[in-house]
Amino acid sequence: MKAIQFTIDEALLRRIDRLPEVKKQGRSAFLRLAVQDYLARKRTRETREAYCRGYRDSPPGPDEFGPWLEGQQWPDG
Repeated sequence: MKAIQFTIDEALLRRIDRLPEVKKQGRSAFLRLAVQDYLARKRTRETREAYCRGYRDSPPGPDEFGPWLEGQQWPDG
């Protein structure tokens, strides 16, 4: 791991320091998890946006999902 230094607003730091997980694991662990969570959510959002762009720019044909959708129907019963 590499140590870094950054500036953070004092009010935000007080809010962070009050969290039980920070008291248990420490600031560094909490901030690492927060950054990992942010990056995961960002990747999910970017992937969703890419799918939306792809389908907007090249909409599926009328029969593209037909066989798949038929297989998803509930059997009669």
